[in-house]
Amino acid sequence: MTSAEKIVDGRGLGKIFGAQTALAPLDLTIATGERVALAGPSGSGKSTLLYILAGLIQPDRGELFLDSQAVSQLKPGRQLSEAVGLIQQQFDLVPQLPVIQNVLAGRLGH
Repeated sequence: MTSAEKIVDGRGLGKIFGAQTALAPLDLTIATGERVALAGPSGSGKSTLLYILAGLIQPDRGELFLDSQAVSQLKPGRQLSEAVGLIQQQFDLVPQLPVIQNVLAGRLGH
């Protein structure tokens, strides 16, 4: 796979909170158009990985590239949110709207 086909490229991503390893180092590659599901028990690092992908927390280890750009080089706010978005399971949803409209609400400014 060429770097042009990679929309997400994580190399050795890891996160530790105090003495607790929240995300053991992992490599993750997601190609353009690919669909990926994260599954695992509570506490296995799924949310931590998603927060890293969304730029909400920084990994303690590794590097993350979104569309060949290092996330560490993207400006917080608009530049980062244009690259990736995150919808919490319980928060920020409008209950009376279908899923697609909740997701598209993040694009209102475009």
